Amino acid sequence: MPSLKRIDVHRPKLKKLTLEQFSFFLAGLIDADGHINKLGYLIISFHRRDLSVAYDIKKRIGYGTVSLVADKKAGIFICSHPTGRRFIRQLVKNKLMNQERIKQYHRRLVPRLDIQKPTSTSKNTISCRRLLESESKQGLALLPEGNCQPLLLPSSFAEAKERQKKQRRQPLKALDEGRCPTINQTFVSLETHWLAGFIQGDGSFQIKCLSRNKGHEVRIVLQIDLKDVDILDKIRKALGGGYIGYRASQNTYYYSSVSFARAAVLIRYLDKFQVRGSCATLYTLWRKSYLIVQEKGHLSQRGFNRISKMKAQMSKLRSNEGIVPSIL
Repeated sequence: MPSLKRIDVHRPKLKKLTLEQFSFFLAGLIDADGHINKLGYLIISFHRRDLSVAYDIKKRIGYGTVSLVADKKAGIFICSHPTGRRFIRQLVKNKLMNQERIKQYHRRLVPRLDIQKPTSTSKNTISCRRLLESESKQGLALLPEGNCQPLLLPSSFAEAKERQKKQRRQPLKALDEGRCPTINQTFVSLETHWLAGFIQGDGSFQIKCLSRNKGHEVRIVLQIDLKDVDILDKIRKALGGGYIGYRASQNTYYYSSVSFARAAVLIRYLDKFQVRGSCATLYTLWRKSYLIVQEKGHLSQRGFNRISKMKAQMSKLRSNEGIVPSIL
């Protein structure tokens, strides 16, 4: 095995992100596990154990809700408030890479915000949410927070609901690219948090322990699954190689890297541009396994057993539904 570039044993402590760093992390996360629906709401999916990351994002943006998905080990962050979505629009502008997300940005987010301009907040106005909450005692369901822009006090709940229907029926105009376009990034940079956010959403740190006739074999693997092969190719170029495959049964592509040299590149990147929540814990175990390989400890039975134990710890964490603390 060729000589590997040495990685420092001590991993840097998790640091709070600056606003600029957070904007790239958020863009990568949206490209991986987010989308903008037809109402212009931002929705990001999380595993249940990473709900702390969702709550941190809510705190940084200042708006949104976090909830569990029934019968699934998942949760979602939804930002439907116009002020929060305007802030998100500013944060991720010129940072998205997923072509589908860019289309949603242009066709759903920006046009919806254009027709949801702030109105007066005098004593003669009331938010739709407050009105709906006041009516909830009658057993009426609350409508999403995103329709809660200030409205003139209606004479009845039915009138408020009708106003919302009219607003939703307003035709969305195509975005004037000169007003608020977002430019597609042509390459993945290892000098921003975008890739960290993307790995947070769609990445998987894996350790493979194989027993061969000639001895034991250890593979330190990063795998990313996505339907957009172009993004995977950009990641492959940024990391200096890897394999891109296709799963016909799921109609999805995947990037896989088993090279120790690329693992070293990735470790240097993720030590500086960090992942969060349970992903950070998985990364720490993955990193420790590399350190054993770096010292050629995996060639001994003792070192192989240590790596196997870390692999078991990672599997246990993935099966655990508990929430892992995070900080953004």
